[in-house]
Amino acid sequence: MTALCDWGGEVEVALALARRFPGGEWDTSLWDESEWEQTDTALGDWLDVTCDTGDPIELKAGSSKVEGVIDRWEAATVSLSLYGAQYDPRTGQWSGLLTPGLPVRIRWRPIGEDDWRIAFLGTVADAGYKWDPQTLTAILDCDDGTAELVAYDQLPYEVPMGDGDRASERISRLADLAQVNPALRDITAGGVDLLASDLAGHVWEQMLDVADSDLGLVWLRRDGRLAYRPGGRVREIVDTEAELSACPIDEGRPEAIQYTNLRHADPTVLRNEVTVSRGKPFVTEGDPDPPDPPIVQRWDDPSIARFRPHSYKRTDLLHSDDTWSVSLADAIIANGAWPTTAPLEVQMDTLAADDIRIASVLLGVEPEHVFTIWDALEPDTSWRTVAHGWDVSLGRINVEGSVFVSDVSGWGAAGEWDDDDPDNAGWDVSAWALTGVDPAPARKDQQWP
Repeated sequence: MTALCDWGGEVEVALALARRFPGGEWDTSLWDESEWEQTDTALGDWLDVTCDTGDPIELKAGSSKVEGVIDRWEAATVSLSLYGAQYDPRTGQWSGLLTPGLPVRIRWRPIGEDDWRIAFLGTVADAGYKWDPQTLTAILDCDDGTAELVAYDQLPYEVPMGDGDRASERISRLADLAQVNPALRDITAGGVDLLASDLAGHVWEQMLDVADSDLGLVWLRRDGRLAYRPGGRVREIVDTEAELSACPIDEGRPEAIQYTNLRHADPTVLRNEVTVSRGKPFVTEGDPDPPDPPIVQRWDDPSIARFRPHSYKRTDLLHSDDTWSVSLADAIIANGAWPTTAPLEVQMDTLAADDIRIASVLLGVEPEHVFTIWDALEPDTSWRTVAHGWDVSLGRINVEGSVFVSDVSGWGAAGEWDDDDPDNAGWDVSAWALTGVDPAPARKDQQWP
């Protein structure tokens, strides 16, 4: 049975477990639906364990600014507890199934609505199932599908392939290697042209390198789909009805989502000396060695004088057009040479404001969503930011937590992007978090100043 929560939502926690009719066994070849509790998915069914789940459920996600040209998205995680002797991995009724790799799904919906929204889809992590026989409690630490892409290590192809791939096409090619179900992909066409590659190495690292080369964005959505947005950090910030507007409680903006606190701090990563180039293309044996690609250097003297040099160097990028190196270097300097005044964390709590949209944001925000944020101390000041992580506590009484945000105003300095090419159109944000509807993102042809 699902849980009806005081904050106005209905929550379901489910495991992909075979049901045993005494002495039954896990199917070795075909997934016989009679082995399952219900029959609501093509891959087998999910066993509802909501009433055995303790409060709260912890959901986390984030990104790193250290290595990548842009924020590099990392695996989303969930931690939860299950109570009852049936979750003993040795003697319980699902003995042998309660192991790492066990699929876990968390869904929610506003009370009275029919459609479920997925807040997390993943599996129990390695060493992520811990059993305490004294309290009859199982602790589950789970990762989303990013962990599978991280683990997939591709051997090199003898003949490089993909010369002239657009960034989105390379992501699709890598997804094919990792055997990502086509139904679990949300890849927007477009991006810069890339050099050929032998595709050697971990698939996730290669996808991150594609995003770095394209100023794009690659991540695993909450519903398990692999998503890619070309040029995700270099689009013009425009006002749209789909934006997520947030302001302090009692700030006189009833249309906005209310937050309880903002956290401001200088970023820990500055970049005021930048060196960028593409890598050398692969050559076939016997062909002449191509010249070294030109290196682009940019620096910000006032920033260096104020904060000392902070160097960033990438000479292994995958783009094939040397002029794009100039755009990359300009964008990195524009976005990274100076500390931003924008907030880094927005804290929300459904107990503080009776608004189901708070749960919608905390349980459904994606890194492509844009926030307009007003400061309590400066009501005329606002920032446009994107989500780059969250830390959420989901309970029966309330949903509380933080959305970590990143200022995107500097990325517009990368120069022309669309050039009237519809496949390269800038992407806009989804209205999902406000309306509960998850349409294809609206497209806008834009020219960069």
